[in-house]
Amino acid sequence: MARSPSRFSSSVLIVCAAVLLAPRPASGQASSASSAPAIAWVDTVFKDLGPDGPGCAAAASRHGQPLFARAYGLAQLDERRAASPSTVYRIGSVAKQFTAMSVVLLAQDGRLSLDDDVRRWIPELPDYGHTITLRQLLTHTSGLRDYLSILYMQRGGGRRVTTRDAMETIVRQRELNFVPGTDWAYSNSGYFLLGQVVERVSGRTLPEFVRDRILAPVGMNSTTFPEDLSQASRRAAGYDYADSVWTQSTEPVLALGSGGMYSTVEDLLRWAEALAAGRVGGMEAMRMMETPATLADGSEVMYGLGLELGEYRGLRAVSHTGAGEGFRAALVTFPAQRLSIAVLCNGATAEAAMRARHLSDGLLGTELAAAEAPAPAAPAPPASAVDDGDLARFAGVYVSASTLMRTFVVDSGALRVQVAPGVLRPLEPLGGGRFRVVSTETTYRFGPGTVRRESAGVAPVEFHYAGPAGDTAADPARYAGRYESPEMGVTWELRAGDDGTLRVVHGGPGSPEKADKVFRDGFTFSYGLIRFVTDCRGEVAGFTLGDDRVYALRFNRVGQGGASAACPPPARPEPAAERKEPPRGHPPAAEDSHTRAETEDPRWKLPGQRHRADTKSESCAARSAHPTFAPHHG
Repeated sequence: MARSPSRFSSSVLIVCAAVLLAPRPASGQASSASSAPAIAWVDTVFKDLGPDGPGCAAAASRHGQPLFARAYGLAQLDERRAASPSTVYRIGSVAKQFTAMSVVLLAQDGRLSLDDDVRRWIPELPDYGHTITLRQLLTHTSGLRDYLSILYMQRGGGRRVTTRDAMETIVRQRELNFVPGTDWAYSNSGYFLLGQVVERVSGRTLPEFVRDRILAPVGMNSTTFPEDLSQASRRAAGYDYADSVWTQSTEPVLALGSGGMYSTVEDLLRWAEALAAGRVGGMEAMRMMETPATLADGSEVMYGLGLELGEYRGLRAVSHTGAGEGFRAALVTFPAQRLSIAVLCNGATAEAAMRARHLSDGLLGTELAAAEAPAPAAPAPPASAVDDGDLARFAGVYVSASTLMRTFVVDSGALRVQVAPGVLRPLEPLGGGRFRVVSTETTYRFGPGTVRRESAGVAPVEFHYAGPAGDTAADPARYAGRYESPEMGVTWELRAGDDGTLRVVHGGPGSPEKADKVFRDGFTFSYGLIRFVTDCRGEVAGFTLGDDRVYALRFNRVGQGGASAACPPPARPEPAAERKEPPRGHPPAAEDSHTRAETEDPRWKLPGQRHRADTKSESCAARSAHPTFAPHHG
């Protein structure tokens, strides 16, 4: 997917002050409640959206009173239908909070408990040897693999995803990413299953339940599900962008629970105000939704029930974002300020979350500045001299359970860390195997076969040694062959290319595709990280495939016989809990490129791994510089 260039090179506060009285762009359409002078600066946040391409709608309210409602660009390119604040957009993973509230309402009705075993309601799920509760599904701590990621790996994007596709994919899985309740990994599987639970417990379809118990009481008359065509004439079309051309997205995800809803910016503000005021389920429901999850080790996860919890520039914020099928969505509320902001877009490069942040800056300017006033910094620990020989023992490639990779090299007498392709940051030694990224608060602490990244405001991440740095000379013939995955239901072929490369024949877009060697027995390509496993005689017996939502999915080599037949099956990399990884305070977020010297692209996992926002609809792969406003790509 093509990414749009950065559109804001300076502080939006400065921009807003400078253009407070600037004329509105011709592409902006205001609601009747808006006044031009009061909202003129809002148009600058959307000034890059021309009149002939996909656009956005944006609205904000404070204490339930509208501040503005604006729209830009086109809702439908072929018809040249302009967007308006009442245009209906697909909202992606923002829909998860409606599924979560449905479960909360059923719990209040006494029909279920959040601590029920999910197999009480969906007995066809495999027994993983650990109980998975509805609460863990709600908070993404279940360990279930993400079904949309698996379907993308299985068949590529651009195909319909039905309820049957989702259920069959989930039921086929025989392993978890981690022991339930011990870690956090975003999973659309959990919310799809919750939608099924709502239907089985209530005896009604999810759309019927949500309409009667949530939408109608709140007055969200423009919020619908795919089968409801009452608002079809107001729906926007979603568009992908590639090779400088917009094309209408053709990948409908029909499975509900994790996404699939349509709404307007005005309806989303009604919902935000209703939730804050306790008009659905009472204040107790709101408190349940906004309570952080707690892991088995007692640490908190900054995710509630369908809501991201955290701070933005010192102020408490509750939010969620969504993406898929060319749409982008963001809904954020600042509870103490009773301010809510909604941004909905129908272009894949629109970055709704970024625009919501800029609107927050403009609307909360002085309050944000006061809230984020820095506390006196503690004195930094002194650097400790280490010679090159000692530094060499830290060099190598390290990989996290979610396939995030760090490469450490010794260069010009200093240990350096590669945080993105071609980006090396110098480290200064602090002693005891601990290093700090120069001019930042980010540190790396080395242990036996591991390195732990720690940074203020960001959850620690543990990486495990994978091999020496620079070991990129491939021997493709060693890995060539056919490999099958019972859990994914596919057989892939790996070929040795004439140019000395390894090629993956997977049946999806770009196949056969070159796989780049990044460490010993480790290769990366667009679907994720391949790690080959060998048998007791050193022969390749299979590999695991993983990304940030599917850890170590097994592929077995077809026809592996002879010496390997006498070997035990290859071991799967240990789950996070069995490795005794350090506690995580909340889902890892990338360092802020505007405030930290250790910059990294939050979408970069491994060289060659493409960001699949549109092909895995309704969810989150990338995470922003702040715990909230994290783009939820699916």
